[in-house]
Amino acid sequence: MRKLKILVLIISILAGTQPGKLLSAAQQKKEIEQAQLKHEVYVVLKLIHFFVLDKKGNPITDLQQQDFELFLDGQSHEITAFEKHILPLKKAASKVPPVETKPSEAGPKQIPVNRKFYLLFDYYRSDIWGINTSKKSAVHFIETQLLPSDEISILIYSKTRGLVVHGYLTKDHIQAVESIKNIKGIPNRSSSSDSSMDVVHASAYIIALKDFCQAINNIQGNKSLVLFSAGIDNSLLYNPDYPEIRYDFEELSKDMADSNLSLFAVNTGGTRDFLSHGRRTGDQTLRLLSDSSGGQYFSNVQYQKAIAEGIQKVTGNYYVLGFNISQAWDGKFHEIKVNVNRPGCRLHIQRGYYNPKTFDKLTKFEKKLQLLELAFGKDYIYEEPAVTAMSAFSCMDNNQQFLILAAEIFPDQLTGIFEEEAEIWAFVSDEDNNRTEFNLGNVEKSFPLEGRVIPYTVLPISAGTYKCRMVFRNKKTGKGVVAGTQVTIPEKSSSEISLETVLIINPGQESTWTQIKTKKDKKKKNIPVLNDFFPNLSPEDHLIQNEIVHGTEEIHTLVRCRIPGIPSSSLDISAEIIEASSQTIIPVSFSTLQSQQEKDLYFARLSIKLPSLEPGDFRLVISIKSEALKKTARTELPFSIR
Repeated sequence: MRKLKILVLIISILAGTQPGKLLSAAQQKKEIEQAQLKHEVYVVLKLIHFFVLDKKGNPITDLQQQDFELFLDGQSHEITAFEKHILPLKKAASKVPPVETKPSEAGPKQIPVNRKFYLLFDYYRSDIWGINTSKKSAVHFIETQLLPSDEISILIYSKTRGLVVHGYLTKDHIQAVESIKNIKGIPNRSSSSDSSMDVVHASAYIIALKDFCQAINNIQGNKSLVLFSAGIDNSLLYNPDYPEIRYDFEELSKDMADSNLSLFAVNTGGTRDFLSHGRRTGDQTLRLLSDSSGGQYFSNVQYQKAIAEGIQKVTGNYYVLGFNISQAWDGKFHEIKVNVNRPGCRLHIQRGYYNPKTFDKLTKFEKKLQLLELAFGKDYIYEEPAVTAMSAFSCMDNNQQFLILAAEIFPDQLTGIFEEEAEIWAFVSDEDNNRTEFNLGNVEKSFPLEGRVIPYTVLPISAGTYKCRMVFRNKKTGKGVVAGTQVTIPEKSSSEISLETVLIINPGQESTWTQIKTKKDKKKKNIPVLNDFFPNLSPEDHLIQNEIVHGTEEIHTLVRCRIPGIPSSSLDISAEIIEASSQTIIPVSFSTLQSQQEKDLYFARLSIKLPSLEPGDFRLVISIKSEALKKTARTELPFSIR
């Protein structure tokens, strides 16, 4: 019989701490042993949050732990932690007050907690006016009500693309506002009288919302969905010819309760709908979803102040109960019931919770949401991902700017990921948080599994500043490796001489450079490879990711310079190092190992002798001067000695 391992973990629904992370931190064993722990039983402190309202819908904030009684799967269960959070409603116009936290003496001093808001813009059941007004209302809510600790995510639903995550959970509220303002697209609300098509679209819409609820079951925190929509046609919900719509709708209400999600429905049609659509309005469906989830219905998207303060009133005052459970990775549902020993109280609390599921049991949307968590979040639950370094740089080819992303994966990081079917993704986000996803497909059989591997991809890009991620994930277990960096792509230079790119190379450390192409690029024949940009690159070159080991005596640089109409014989190259804190210039000696000119491009490989440098931050400066034109191109590469 397999030995039962019981691990006492503290997992906070509100703080986002995950069992997978604590297990991997507690155990320094083989990866296979960590994977087995995922299927064993362990004890956790489960924390749930809930609202208590009076008959008029106002928050009740003076209850204590002894006022509550907890039942788990029909059996009385001990409450081992208690806390309440009270957010004052009066505030200055430009500031949001801090949350007032009142822990119990028996519980922890403070449970780390934050609120998570998902703002969903429904392009299927809204018109242009409704979407534009929704965006203004959402921005008003963010700017006037959110606390610094609150997280915000932006979602869009349309008939053509389904449910899309436009912006993943972030505490950068300025970025979230810009992301909302930059949402583009034309709403596709139809005025057709074709009931059969309405049923098809309504069913797809409900299923997408159900998938979303299931996907966030194990995303921890105080979760609220703010839905900007005109709702599903009331006539469909009560039409005896389409009972499946009613059934799916009721199941959606249950899924919202099970995932501890409060829905705040904002009607984007308002009174205009009653005049133009009659019985085809969706106000009743929005009311039903709001009421069943313990949220609130807002009849008109124009009432920005009332919407923002109404959401704040409910979500800003809540209680936290903690209790010990035995949890396994089997996806089973456990029923929760809480009684309050005071008349006139109405509780909004989840009906229960699901144990986490193993990765192979997730739905397609759940896997996609976990992919975004792996790339951008902190609470990935399928083993703590390995984090590796990545370089990003740009090059011109035939007047097209390209972005090259090059990660670095070490042998120990390959274990458990590429031995089975794995997938590779690249994410590139601009300054407005507009994210482009590149599905680089599955790892092919030819992918190297030994030694230092540098997978890279070449993507078309325009000038700007970008945040970049590469994600490698096992498609069966969810184990992953993440690499990330930021890069600024300059505008195309109009000067006679320009240094496009300089790479710092550590020679003599063999690496396997492997190009990963998008599915579309695999069908093309003109996608450049790295040696097209740097013909002097060799398999023995190891790309330095901004850090150089203390004591290193020599590095190489690969130089790519644009010199239209200039002979390379007239070029003068110089190099120096600048100490970052003191700005002291440190001279260095170097030699040109290789150089060549191809039309208007000059390539050189330099060997730079490093002086004795103490640990710290530095900049390597490479300059190329044309004596004929009296012009100089210069670039600075930051690096650290560690």
